[in-house]
Amino acid sequence: MKTQCAVTAAVLLFLSASQTVRADELMQNGSFEEPVVRARTPKEAGGDPVNGGVLSSWQSFNITSEPAGGTVSAGLTNEITHLGAQSFFIKFDNVSRSYQNVILQTALLPVIPSSSYHMGLWGRVDKKNPLTLGERPVYLKIQIEFFKDDGTTGTGEPQYRIQPLPGGKDRAPMFTADKWNEFFLDIPTPVDAAFMTLTLKFETSPTPGKANGIIYFDDFSIKGDPSPLKTPKPKPEENPDTAPASDSGTSN
Repeated sequence: MKTQCAVTAAVLLFLSASQTVRADELMQNGSFEEPVVRARTPKEAGGDPVNGGVLSSWQSFNITSEPAGGTVSAGLTNEITHLGAQSFFIKFDNVSRSYQNVILQTALLPVIPSSSYHMGLWGRVDKKNPLTLGERPVYLKIQIEFFKDDGTTGTGEPQYRIQPLPGGKDRAPMFTADKWNEFFLDIPTPVDAAFMTLTLKFETSPTPGKANGIIYFDDFSIKGDPSPLKTPKPKPEENPDTAPASDSGTSN
């Protein structure tokens, strides 16, 4: 009996360890915990997740907002969260222009080739000022790009996903005011991929009308098999003895 229990415990331990490895988290600061804010704080006032420390997986955060057509603002807040103490907010204020957007891009994330990764992003609209299915739709556009081990040479085909915010007109909205909901997708990697980047673009459409409301996002997560490669490998230097000679001579 003791032997059977020991074997069972060993199997459970093995399964638990396997699940832990399989659920490795690639994103750092995907929960928007850094830098710490004390209220709703737009990017220009310090609510920038790119500045969440040296380990932050966010590489860039940009906003396109032309004042003549309403304003778009975004940053960090402690008003409402899915897990943790902070989340990411986007506010559309009477935005009547097309392609006004907020763009978040990750740094290079190490991946295993011919594998699969699970991306998740939790969202919720503001109760008092909800982003609704109004005249001018807003879309979450996700672009996924893959790179070889030098971190600069692209490989495979970029992948694209589009999600209407807070949802499509012909179905129940993905994101609501009463609870957090998760948008997710699985990402297959090419046979020679070593890194990938994800770009999240929250953008107004060309449809006439105005976009109004606030939406929150939290716990952006990318899970999958851990990769031993953490930083890009430098490209090999060209050997001057084997490099093709340049045509630097003069003609007679």
